[in-house]
Amino acid sequence: MRFGKRENESAVVVEPVRVFEAAEQRRAEGAGKTFDARAGPAIVHATAVIGQSICIKGEITGDEDLLIEGRVEGMVNLPKSHLVIGPNGTVAANAKARSFNIDGHMQGDINAGETVIVTSSGVMQGNIRAPRVTLQDGCKFKGTIDMDIEPVVTDLKTPFANAQQKRANEQQV
Repeated sequence: MRFGKRENESAVVVEPVRVFEAAEQRRAEGAGKTFDARAGPAIVHATAVIGQSICIKGEITGDEDLLIEGRVEGMVNLPKSHLVIGPNGTVAANAKARSFNIDGHMQGDINAGETVIVTSSGVMQGNIRAPRVTLQDGCKFKGTIDMDIEPVVTDLKTPFANAQQKRANEQQV
């Protein structure tokens, strides 16, 4: 017995050139059906990284996810993206993003469209405004959290009066 095979079994030899030609033929046949084989590579939603030795002072805007391992001072505006402040990252800025994950230090107000997570190694000083907020055990947080982002009706008489007026108009017709 040799490598788990019996000696009387015959081995199948595959020629790599023929396998490659067959794959090319299948790709060419399916090209008109589902995709254009001449099209360039699909754009992949990538994450931009600000490295540990980088310090940015000013405003950051964009549509890419962002990982901050360095220092950022000023303003961060990524309303469609995910912002991660890495364990070595320090941000002294007001920031707006779809979601936040804070592993490092954040000082400033943040406004999130979805979630904010301050991990056990995270330090957050500032106000958080988001529908969902998670403060993991061991994190440090000083500020306020506003999770009520829906508009509040303060005058309950106005909607009730409008509904009564609408019913009265319908009854007259």
